[in-house]
Amino acid sequence: AIDVVQGEDMGMRSRLHADIPLTPRSSIRVSGTARMMHP
Repeated sequence: AIDVVQGEDMGMRSRLHADIPLTPRSSIRVSGTARMMHP
């Protein structure tokens, strides 16, 4: 699996998590969190 965390140092943490199976041509599952952005 791969985890990417960004924005933590600015108090706006976002996280992306990807599960990558060992089986070739199988599906990758991606999930995460983000913060709402307002214009």
